[in-house]
Amino acid sequence: MSNYIELLSKVIRNEIYHEPDSIKITSNEVNKCRTVINDLKKRCPLVLKTYPSLSDPIHFAKIISYARKDRLVHTYVNKLGIKNVIDCCLSVLDKEVKGDFVEVGTLKGGIGILMAGVIVEYDRSRQLYIFDCFEGLDKPCNHDSLFDNEVWHHYSNVFDEYMFDCKYDLDSVVNNFKKYGLDDIPLLVKGWIPDCFDEYENNISVLRIDVDWYEATRDTLLNLYQLVTKGGYVIIDDYNLEGCKKAVDDFRALINCDNPLYEVCADTGIVCWEK
Repeated sequence: MSNYIELLSKVIRNEIYHEPDSIKITSNEVNKCRTVINDLKKRCPLVLKTYPSLSDPIHFAKIISYARKDRLVHTYVNKLGIKNVIDCCLSVLDKEVKGDFVEVGTLKGGIGILMAGVIVEYDRSRQLYIFDCFEGLDKPCNHDSLFDNEVWHHYSNVFDEYMFDCKYDLDSVVNNFKKYGLDDIPLLVKGWIPDCFDEYENNISVLRIDVDWYEATRDTLLNLYQLVTKGGYVIIDDYNLEGCKKAVDDFRALINCDNPLYEVCADTGIVCWEK
């Protein structure tokens, strides 16, 4: 890894100023969580029965604090996840695996910025495609968890100072790339899954999927996996989410994929496999 890529990996997480994983919860966060807990007791007590730890407002606040909108970071992905992206990108370059770098679901653009940096540093002939609706998450379905439906989605407006809805507009993402002088690298495709993939037919060397829910994960794999070159990598950011995990497991079973699934980070649910 070059000094440039190492520095870039730190800047997108704002590590050069402070440790972004060391987040202190506030009394306002605890009070807001307490209000939501009281509402859940009336509206959907099954949530608290299924996830008893949510009855503790301090524990609840610790869960949501990581997703604060005011955090001065361009990615919420942790160090292990960032290292995995770098390793996969450098591996396909080393093995001369043909194909684009593709990210589906970019939020603030941080991981895309990292991929763009790899392209500038090592192989400017490689293309980076980023697919996103830039309008936030779609509604979860019945394959997604009770928590995702009745807490994360249902209270996204209540917790409007957090990235519950993952909404970040296209212009803001472009501006983030400009801050690094990398705005000429990505090809940004705006649209909902799977329609945004209609005109894309290129080979893919690294496919990173960060779309949270079952249907979006499933439809991305159904439309793009066939384009991943042998020796390329698929990175899944949300395998700890019930719906995402089911989508990945169902798809791998559908195509009889027994390639080892590598656990990058158990805490955040990042996994990957080589095709």
